[in-house]
Amino acid sequence: MIGLTIDRVSDVTIFRQIYLGLREAIVSGRLMTGSRLMSTRALAEELKVSRNSVTQAYEQLIAEGYIRGRIGSGTFVTDVSTDFFHSDTRRSAEKIISRPYELSQLGRIAEGWWPSLPLGERQPFSPGICVLDGRSLQILRKLGQRHLITLGETHASYSHPQGLPELREQIAIYLRAARAVRCDADNIIVVSGGQQAVDLALKVMVDRGSYVWLEDPCYSTTRAAVESIGARIFPVPVDCEGMNVGFGIANCKTARMSFVTPSHQYPLGVTLSLQRRLELLRWAGENNSWIIEDDFDSEIRYEGRPLASLQGLDEASRVIYIGTFSKMLLPGLRVGYVVVPQRLVPAFLAARFLADRQPPMFQQLVMADFLAEGHLTSHLSRMRRIYRQARDQVCDIINCSLSEHIDTLPTVQGTQLFAHLRDERIDDVEFCRRAASLGVALKPISPMCIERTDARGLLLAFAGFSQTEISLGVSRLVRLFLSQRPPVSVG
Repeated sequence: MIGLTIDRVSDVTIFRQIYLGLREAIVSGRLMTGSRLMSTRALAEELKVSRNSVTQAYEQLIAEGYIRGRIGSGTFVTDVSTDFFHSDTRRSAEKIISRPYELSQLGRIAEGWWPSLPLGERQPFSPGICVLDGRSLQILRKLGQRHLITLGETHASYSHPQGLPELREQIAIYLRAARAVRCDADNIIVVSGGQQAVDLALKVMVDRGSYVWLEDPCYSTTRAAVESIGARIFPVPVDCEGMNVGFGIANCKTARMSFVTPSHQYPLGVTLSLQRRLELLRWAGENNSWIIEDDFDSEIRYEGRPLASLQGLDEASRVIYIGTFSKMLLPGLRVGYVVVPQRLVPAFLAARFLADRQPPMFQQLVMADFLAEGHLTSHLSRMRRIYRQARDQVCDIINCSLSEHIDTLPTVQGTQLFAHLRDERIDDVEFCRRAASLGVALKPISPMCIERTDARGLLLAFAGFSQTEISLGVSRLVRLFLSQRPPVSVG
């Protein structure tokens, strides 16, 4: 009739093949307005398919207005295709589609950041990789099965945007004991990770044009989030004691907010000194400003006990504390939390509702039991041992093979190393680009800088990789460094 054929090995169902074939014939004009279609029985015999498949295709086309049935007469093509899909109308539609998109100012900022955002890729030294601990995975599977069996109407319905009370209570117990955070279940909000917590804090607390302190260098995604809401960034340099709070006060005292990673600065790995912590808290209290404490990787510490949080020192309730289970357990779990002063809870909850309605129910149920039954403590103990061994292996291999080219110090916390380039002529961005072409994922430090030009180097993540992967990555880096050497002149 119209060259309609059926591909019997296709993943597309027969009903949909018939529907798509007839629709295309109508849109293209091969089946003209008023044309009478074969009966469902006749077409089924023609195509050697079940009549039910043809009937479903006809019903779909009738529902969408492409054909209509007349009792006693048959099924006919409607006039929907006469003008819209042809000639001038189609060319006009193509012209409209070809116009540039009219993004908002913030949309243009966000689009500009898209190419540089981390999307996750497993190669030696790539960040965001963690060890999938077999024992914890087995426990999580059992907990998941438990809740699948009891999953009912209550769990399937919409729930409160703050998160399950039982999970928030367990998070509060954990944070008070492990991080010295001042909190209870009522001022904890469950989020889908640290990035959502940052987004909520900026939207609730910062106006367009307001100044925000950022560590220089800093996590590029935090910088992108600040820029995306139209705030103005004031870079505060980082030295061996962390963020130079005095510099920020002297040059931009009235900033609305400060982002800080006090326990383990990203990316340089230094710790904010006690004197500067107190200075930062005093500044926030006196200037009616706010502090965002991103406490990433705080549990993965290899020497002594984890450092207490900045929030635990806060007497004036000016700190918004962000944490997540991603790095310590599973990035794909997407369960994080933000601890906010009680008077800010309603605003944060409304913003969370408008952005994402509520956290996923199933993950919350599983995570609440994982914490309540004490599994996190033993999990972290195993992870610290595994990650410490991986850190030592990376440092040993680098010191043996790359000490001529880079200078590293064993980190006392976290899952990545900052490596300083000994040869100042090497461009860290270009070096990382060339390393990526060899299958080695490094992050250059210089793009994380805002104003300073003296911080260059490489960030190497070591979690989740075998010794074979680490050795292979280092061997490729050795070849790359050797290719950087200028030829030696003879004579």
